[in-house]
Amino acid sequence: MPALPPRLAERLLQWCLRDSASSAYIVGDLRQDFASLRERRGRVVASMWYWREVIAVGFRYVASPSILTDAGSDLRAAIRVFRSAPGFAFAVVFTLALGLGANATMFGAVDRILLSPPEHVVDHEDLRFVYHSGLGSRSINGPLSYSFPDYESIRDLPVLDGAAAYRPRRVLTMGSGPDARRAIMQGATAEFFPLLGVLPGHGRFFDATDDRAGAPPVAVLGHGFWDREFGQNPDVLGRTVTLGSHTYEVIGVAPKGFTGAQLEAVDVWVPVRMNVPLTTSWEALASRGAWWYRVIVRLSDGVSDEDAERMMTDAHTAGVTAAVEAGEGNLRNGVGATLHTGAFMMALGPNSDTDTAITLWLAGVSILVLLIACANVTNLMLARGIDRQRERAVRLAFGVSRRRLMTQAFAEALVLAAAGGLAAVFVARWSGQALYSLMLPGIPLPESPIDLRLVAFITGVVLLATVVAGMLPAVQAMKTAPGDVLRRSSRGATGGSRARDLLTLGQVSLSTVLLVGAGLFVQSLNETLRADTGFDHDSLVNVILEQETVDAALRDQLHREARTTLRSLPGVDDVILSSSQRPLYGWDEQSSLIPSRLDSLPRLPDGGPFTYAGTEGYVETAGLRILQGRGFTTNDYNNDAPFALMVSRSFAEGAWPGLDPLRECVTLQRGVIELDGPEPCRPVVGVYEDLIVRSLGDEGIWSVTWPIPRDAPGLRGILVRVQGDPADYVQSIRDRLTTLSSEIRYVHVLPMSDRIDRMRGSWKVGATLFSVFGLLALVVASLGLYSVLAFAVARRSREIGIRSALGAQRRDLVSMVVARAARLIGVGLILGVGMAALMGRSLQAVLFGVPAVNPLVFSIVAVVLVGAGLLAAWVPAWKATSIDPVGAMAAE
Repeated sequence: MPALPPRLAERLLQWCLRDSASSAYIVGDLRQDFASLRERRGRVVASMWYWREVIAVGFRYVASPSILTDAGSDLRAAIRVFRSAPGFAFAVVFTLALGLGANATMFGAVDRILLSPPEHVVDHEDLRFVYHSGLGSRSINGPLSYSFPDYESIRDLPVLDGAAAYRPRRVLTMGSGPDARRAIMQGATAEFFPLLGVLPGHGRFFDATDDRAGAPPVAVLGHGFWDREFGQNPDVLGRTVTLGSHTYEVIGVAPKGFTGAQLEAVDVWVPVRMNVPLTTSWEALASRGAWWYRVIVRLSDGVSDEDAERMMTDAHTAGVTAAVEAGEGNLRNGVGATLHTGAFMMALGPNSDTDTAITLWLAGVSILVLLIACANVTNLMLARGIDRQRERAVRLAFGVSRRRLMTQAFAEALVLAAAGGLAAVFVARWSGQALYSLMLPGIPLPESPIDLRLVAFITGVVLLATVVAGMLPAVQAMKTAPGDVLRRSSRGATGGSRARDLLTLGQVSLSTVLLVGAGLFVQSLNETLRADTGFDHDSLVNVILEQETVDAALRDQLHREARTTLRSLPGVDDVILSSSQRPLYGWDEQSSLIPSRLDSLPRLPDGGPFTYAGTEGYVETAGLRILQGRGFTTNDYNNDAPFALMVSRSFAEGAWPGLDPLRECVTLQRGVIELDGPEPCRPVVGVYEDLIVRSLGDEGIWSVTWPIPRDAPGLRGILVRVQGDPADYVQSIRDRLTTLSSEIRYVHVLPMSDRIDRMRGSWKVGATLFSVFGLLALVVASLGLYSVLAFAVARRSREIGIRSALGAQRRDLVSMVVARAARLIGVGLILGVGMAALMGRSLQAVLFGVPAVNPLVFSIVAVVLVGAGLLAAWVPAWKATSIDPVGAMAAE
């Protein structure tokens, strides 16, 4: 049997020669030459020679001047066709621009949040965040929080190829007075940058000689900070930057776009071992109570996550056990902890939050919009192709080749694809910055939201939606005899109506799902606006004085002077001082409280109890809602008054179920003032409503509040009650206090409503983007419904003309068209509501105070969708009434 050439190459050759009379001779000659060359020089050389000959033949026959001339003629003809049907061309391009452009933008944002590691990180597949379970934590970072000894106990394990720790960002002040500005600092170990595989953009990163106690203070600048503060001056190395009370020498600049291990803005990186002793008066690096750090590890080759988790847990347990035996603090909760590895993209790890869940839902929503847009384009292309079946049949009857008709159909689809793709790229580029700013506030944005992957994605979808859909009617026309097509056309047969109706049903049902989701998120956002925070936050302002000195007596004096100054400010109702910089934000003091009737506190899943203490008027100024008993009286703030405190509702119910809390007391092992003897058990004088601490979904939070005596030390925060909008007082408060003393470097003025508003961020993003995509789906679906009905009216013009000539009334003709739309809308609405109800169980987790199956939302969506659909149907229906019977029949 003779050797045959590569099958794919021979098929390509036959396709190139399909219209040539000498096709059989050329194929046979090349096959013989291939067999001869293979015997002499082998199959590889023969195959390469054959492919070269195929390419040469293809260029000679396919890319001949006549072929190129025909291609140019087809493209010009395609453009002329769309110029003659601008409505159709606009509908396709508009649908692709909105549906695909918005989808591409959303894909880019989701890719940055969930799929792609931070820029410049190398081999992120081997990197893991370390999590823990069963470890009592007093940190808001929960299962990601570790002490520095926890990190050191696992960093040298043989199952790890490297480990690093970093402290989540801290906001510090540069400069002082009116010129003061804020900078975000992150402390990291020397292993941090090498572990991530990041190279400096300028200068160098810090190493082990820099990352040690007593080392000269050095810093690495973020690229954005370098640009903002130093104008990208290459001579920045060796210069200094002052953050807080300390000055650091600049040794390097991070590469552009690098945000560390997470997507968060960082201005300056400093070595942990150098900086913590510099800024902290106690041995925080040696304490297992300073849960400030997050740990990243890189697994060694061939090591499974299970093996790494087992060895890390054993090492951690051994370290904690040794610390307990040495008498270090209260570490009883740490002995039974289990360490886990999680994905380096934190959004995919076990600590993912509502933001991640909503992002995933928005990714699904964008896919639904894409499906609706593709269905609409397919519907339009099918309608257009069917409408031209008569034209193609006539051309076939006059001798035009089928190949020529196919190339013309391809050219028309290609022109549409190019226009739609360019429009989609424009929309994606225009909307990308806005979307990134909404979903990733404060994160350095890419130079362009469009990259090669997005361009490839847009190109593939556009070609699939237009070229394939545009070619199907042409292929069908090639298989049908011209006479049959002309006979069906003369009877007004439309063909393909079932496929177009199914596509329209799909658009309506998917639009229903999106509109229901938008309604649920909007209602969730409304519920967050009405959420009970437990205190009156609307007119409350938190003020923090950042001072040069750490002298406690001077700090107390400045706070008391600040209170006097602010009380004289017009519009200020009251000012109180607190032992915490951020009153009502809470601090977890679980080991310091013992309620009566209990030997110790139970482990609270949400942390706590959180403690609040303030000077006279604290309860009233904070707006705590008293449920039982009383607030603090003037006598409670006297230095020699009996101690008293108040507890939250959940504290009272959890510590003393079924008992009267006003007959109980709580011992504070660490109080506001130092006592010579043991701390007495403070009587509970009142119970107030639970306060939110971390999120609007907080439930059952335990907290305790007590009065600070008039002359007690330890003042750190200020709480101001104002009249009207707190934002109107921010600048005036800052101006008054900045000039109070040269010791005050910066005055932080934080409206409490801003803090609560940040808690609503997830639902704001969800409501905004669900609404945008829902509106987009409604527009595209309405356009699709209109196009289907308009096409149907055009195809039935002869029938409508006859009905009109026989005396049909205008309302009858309108009803005939609208009835079909009503059927499509009704069936699509029923399917969409069913899909939305099934989706509700999964969506419930990211809603706030709203049932997923919500009759009110479903009813509003039904009214909106029916109204938009009937309006889209009314236009072609009204046009149907103006058809001239004589003209319609004459045209046929």
